[in-house]
Amino acid sequence: MVDGGYRQEGSTWGYDLQVCSSTSPASCCQFFMSFPLYTFTVVNEQMGAPFSDITLYTPTPHQVGTPEYWEDTSLKNFVSDLYMQKIHGYKPPKTSRITVQPAYHEIWNRTWKNGSIVAIAPYYSHDEYAAQDKRGKYLYILDLIQRATIPLSEEYGWDKSVFENAYREVLESDFKFRIEYPDKQSRDKKKVGKLVIEKTETITSVLVNIEINRSIIVRKLFDKKNVWWYDSAYMLARFNKWFDTDRFGIGYRKGRIESWYSIERDEVALFENGQPVKDIEFKNHFLFGKHSSLVTVRYRVAFPAVISYLNSSIACFTLSLLRSNITHIAMLNHKNILQRIWNHLLAGCILHGCKGPSRNSYILCFTLQY
Repeated sequence: MVDGGYRQEGSTWGYDLQVCSSTSPASCCQFFMSFPLYTFTVVNEQMGAPFSDITLYTPTPHQVGTPEYWEDTSLKNFVSDLYMQKIHGYKPPKTSRITVQPAYHEIWNRTWKNGSIVAIAPYYSHDEYAAQDKRGKYLYILDLIQRATIPLSEEYGWDKSVFENAYREVLESDFKFRIEYPDKQSRDKKKVGKLVIEKTETITSVLVNIEINRSIIVRKLFDKKNVWWYDSAYMLARFNKWFDTDRFGIGYRKGRIESWYSIERDEVALFENGQPVKDIEFKNHFLFGKHSSLVTVRYRVAFPAVISYLNSSIACFTLSLLRSNITHIAMLNHKNILQRIWNHLLAGCILHGCKGPSRNSYILCFTLQY
């Protein structure tokens, strides 16, 4: 029996498919759901890529896609993103990301390095985390990150002081997320403009501060969804400028995105591909929020013994798809890629003995998220 189908929940596309010998869909589903949900993230980054993120795969009782799940995930990613900003661009040698996998605490007896991705399994208790108030949760996640970065620094010879300083700066900020970019003087040298990014757990706000005649004008250019480390706001901020002596803001890629504030007219204007708009569709210009590719594959299998095989198989096969097929979000054919990953994994699962309750049944499910 084969049962499954595509679904979309917000920005998450999934293909849940179960294959088993039972003639009863209910019994197949019950058997399938009895196995743990595994998560594996694939990032299209080379060894020379910048240090992009610290991803937290913390156990949670919340079902993927529910409001409770996103509230929990947003808080944790918010803290991780803030910590990453306090690293101030430091790149650990030959490392592009850290994955924190507490589910394997006391199971793994070592850290793991796959290419430029490093994995570690520090202690984490969801019960301890859930018992905290909001600020306590921030602190708990910050400590979790530090329990990953300090041991990794010692093991791999990274500059430990960078992470110690990042921890201190996050505490000093009291978890207020604000980045101020360098001042830029107008051409008439009478004004100074500064771009500012502020974040909550879910919203990224981009603002301009303009100093003129010893007074400060503050205006918001736009709000957008916070996608944490992969936020396109970081890329856009590099393109802040004075358009002339009156307008200050962002000019990205020769008019593809413009957002500026006019002092004379006291107004904010947004443009997309040269046309005035009320809101900018950032997904039309950025894949996963920045110029790299990332997918998260979540799956359940009957026997954990094949997890190592699946992880390496997902990584190799999905990266080949990403590098050959995805250069722009509009080109992402979700169903085609999901089906190809499914066919590949199912074939590999059968070859490697991922079997269900009888010799002729195979259980596997996955979803793809961007």
